[in-house]
Amino acid sequence: MNLFSPIYAINFILIAFISNLFAQSSLAILPFNSSGISTEEARQISEKFRAEFTDLRKYNVLDRQTMETLLADQGFDLNDPCRNNYCALTLGQLLSVDNVILGNIGKIDKTYAIDAKIIDISSGSVLKDISTRHTVKPVALFKKIIPELVRELVSTTSTSSIQVYKKKGRAIIPVTIITLGSAALAVPVYFLCKELTRNEPETRELKVQW
Repeated sequence: MNLFSPIYAINFILIAFISNLFAQSSLAILPFNSSGISTEEARQISEKFRAEFTDLRKYNVLDRQTMETLLADQGFDLNDPCRNNYCALTLGQLLSVDNVILGNIGKIDKTYAIDAKIIDISSGSVLKDISTRHTVKPVALFKKIIPELVRELVSTTSTSSIQVYKKKGRAIIPVTIITLGSAALAVPVYFLCKELTRNEPETRELKVQW
């Protein structure tokens, strides 16, 4: 049995790819900074973001009680919101999560202003940020606006692939590079197709799929 044969290599890579595909990143929703609204209303908005992220089942979302306990052990008060990326990264590292949500919520008259970003802890980069203004009642904010904002934030993970087809004798060798967020895996699949390669010149075709 040759463990280094192409078939075993393909199986190994496919298993690694599938495991990576279904692995969930951990996420912490930090309390939103607020202005023009009460502390309790700001907390309710932060909790609504947490609930929406949890319902999507794309992340392992830390609950507030767990966050409070972990940060209290490190001498941090979760009721004191972060105001910059450095603070968010520090708390994310203390919480041992992959990503954090940092945001601001303000209100002038009947207009809500919401700014939110998702930050990758390992790289320190902002994966996506959004800024929106809506003149709505609180009910519409919770039932419509916040769910839409959460879906927009999670749209950061896009799937793209690059396929290169190369003929080599009787074998057509397509190599697909699939990118999911920051992960990239090359999956080679071999097809022995004598009929497709018969009497055809040697060619190389590059296809890019987004």
